[in-house]
Amino acid sequence: MLKANFFPIRDSVTRCELLVNGTKQDDSSFAKQTLLGDTVKLSYNYLDTGAAQRIKLDVYGTMWGFDTLLYTGDTLVTPLSGANASYTVTLRWVGPRLPQPVEQP
Repeated sequence: MLKANFFPIRDSVTRCELLVNGTKQDDSSFAKQTLLGDTVKLSYNYLDTGAAQRIKLDVYGTMWGFDTLLYTGDTLVTPLSGANASYTVTLRWVGPRLPQPVEQP
């Protein structure tokens, strides 16, 4: 079983996703700032043993009124039958650096 822990939840975060080989397997959505500082736990039961699999973690949130991808990170794992393993995936900021320009009438 794959368990992903997102922590700590930051100010603008509203959704966390767990993807395996490019397919979303679990997610959690919540109101902005309701889980501030907490841990969001996602899981997936069906990893193939003996085969490399790409695990990706995406974190979305609201910035300047827009829902957008804020953080992402991934790693390649090869689960072995009967073996427990832990991996650290460092999420990097990919969100906007500046507010969206305001359209003038």
